[in-house]
Amino acid sequence: MPYRKRKRKDEFLVVVIVAGIGIIAYIVAMWWKWIVLGVLLLVAGFVLKAVFKKVHSERELSAPIERAQIKQQDDSNKQVKTEYSKASEKQESYNPEISPRICAFIDCTTRVLPFDTLCSEHYQKRKDGIINQCPQCGRFKDARYNLCLDCHAKQTKPTEFRDKFKREQKYRADDGHFVRSKSELLIDNWLYKNKIVHESEKKLPVKENIYCDFYMPTGNVYVEFWGLDGPAYLANKKRKLEIYSKYKFTLIELSDEDVSNLQDKLPSKLRSVGIQVAY
Repeated sequence: MPYRKRKRKDEFLVVVIVAGIGIIAYIVAMWWKWIVLGVLLLVAGFVLKAVFKKVHSERELSAPIERAQIKQQDDSNKQVKTEYSKASEKQESYNPEISPRICAFIDCTTRVLPFDTLCSEHYQKRKDGIINQCPQCGRFKDARYNLCLDCHAKQTKPTEFRDKFKREQKYRADDGHFVRSKSELLIDNWLYKNKIVHESEKKLPVKENIYCDFYMPTGNVYVEFWGLDGPAYLANKKRKLEIYSKYKFTLIELSDEDVSNLQDKLPSKLRSVGIQVAY
């Protein structure tokens, strides 16, 4: 190529480069803020893309583990439901008033396994025929009686106890009171000999038709002698104790053991309620 032509071409290229640099310099001078912002946004876009890619990769790695944990939990829940259903079928009765973790036998407070009905002691008694279920409420009771105490008390009228006991008053105490048993005779005579004012078979001042064995106006004290253990008697005893507790009456309870040693037992019981005995 001739020297002159090559020189012109080089000069033209220099002019183009200088012009391009000038144009770029002008654009940068006029729009540098927007260019910097665009570069920053571009960099931020690449950074976010890298972060999202990393998070997505971690989720893909943890997803199988999470699915396995969820499946394991579902299997565990199904197993618990199956065991509970089988245990419910084994239970012969259910009383909402009795906790499923407490032995279902009346007055037993022994804790049992969640799906058991009776403790080991009463379970064995049930197998031996010593206890069975009440035909009305389903609670376990002494097999000698047809009904539990609560159901028997509901079926028996309160006046039946009073009428029956009134017919049985065949002992006359030294003070003229008529009582039903020799034990009550001993109690009445002891109170009379120790000059303690008392009444026999007094009705309690409540709306319920309840009579006490003895009543002492001094201190407003009631005395009950528990000497029997039949189902009707025990049901009546339970009802009377609930009445005494409900109205907060002062009550002295006597048993056969107390009556056999009245001179030692009764004075201490009387003193505990504020009644002094003069020997």
